[in-house]
Amino acid sequence: MLFNGKLINDIDEEDILALIEYGYSEIKTREFKLVLPGNSDNEKKEFLADISSFANASGGFIIYGVKEENGIAIAIQGMQIIDQDSEKLRIESIIQNGIQPRIPGISIHTILLKDNAYIFVIFIPQSWIGPHMVTFQNNSKFFSRNSSGKYQFDVNEIKQAMLGFEGVANNIRNFRTDRLSKIIAGETPIQINSGAKIVLHIIPIQSFLQNSDIPIEKLVKDATKIETLSTRSNNCRINLDGLVVFYKATDGTNYSYTQVFRNGVIELVDGFLLGRKEKPLSLPITILESNVLNSCISLLNLTNSYNIEPPFIIFLSLIGVKGYKFLFSQKMESHLFLSGDENNLEVDRDMIIIPEIILETDITENIHEYLKPIFNSIWNASGYRKSFNYDDKGNWNPQ
Repeated sequence: MLFNGKLINDIDEEDILALIEYGYSEIKTREFKLVLPGNSDNEKKEFLADISSFANASGGFIIYGVKEENGIAIAIQGMQIIDQDSEKLRIESIIQNGIQPRIPGISIHTILLKDNAYIFVIFIPQSWIGPHMVTFQNNSKFFSRNSSGKYQFDVNEIKQAMLGFEGVANNIRNFRTDRLSKIIAGETPIQINSGAKIVLHIIPIQSFLQNSDIPIEKLVKDATKIETLSTRSNNCRINLDGLVVFYKATDGTNYSYTQVFRNGVIELVDGFLLGRKEKPLSLPITILESNVLNSCISLLNLTNSYNIEPPFIIFLSLIGVKGYKFLFSQKMESHLFLSGDENNLEVDRDMIIIPEIILETDITENIHEYLKPIFNSIWNASGYRKSFNYDDKGNWNPQ
């Protein structure tokens, strides 16, 4: 969701002034407040009701430091705050401890005005894992929003909300299952080599909550920025779903592709890394992890330019890998020997279907932390306790 055509971290004082100049009013996705909530119980309850109501509806912004009259922004007042970072942490703590389940993707942006006062803008995304309940002081209340502001759910509305959120989650999982079935059957946008394959899906929740349509001209313009999982792409074509880029070898074989759907979903299928048929069948696990990390960083950065917002669901699947053995560096083999782990184990099943993880933001600096459970699952499937490409501090640091 954009604010006057900008991402939240790009909002500046001019954007706030425009609210006043053009007489912007409060709507379902926007609300003005004069001051941040204090530390009294009543203020916290009211604040949590506001936050959860946005998440349970269409998402939106709360702008603190703006005076309103009859719901119309009339003046920028700002707030005198000694330590904005401490105040952000206080607000985040109230939200994290007072709402269940936690709302992913909330952002707080501060704007320093010319008079050294602050505007706080809180962005609350539309959630797919709700409905979210205010639990502060053992409350059990659900709120949503309409054009008149927030209101409390009744029993029937709570039931309907639960069914709706569950439906979104099921639709996403069903999409993945359907795509894997088509890949196994060879019904792919580009016919690629037979054999074992790696499949990575990057799915914005936004794509299943509202109509999204990336202009095909934009996709074509960005084709050179889109790479496949293990190789640089050297071909692309428009198709009914959006744009597919792929790698075609000199012998005419297609080894991998990346399909960018018009709604922002991205599917990467790779038959290059695991494509060799020589015995023993080898799975270069460190290269696999590196390629997945780099692809997520590259493609999440690309989604920013399409105004696609978090959270994102990441699925990783390995197809046709029973009997494959991890291929390690000598240093890793020594490390495994010293740790007491065997280093000649085989993957025990044909398909590794790893449960989803949720990226609550599009910040890619810590992507290795989010993907660690996925990598651990791959190692588990081959008999190892965890991914040994992570050091004791949880950093991805391959041997």
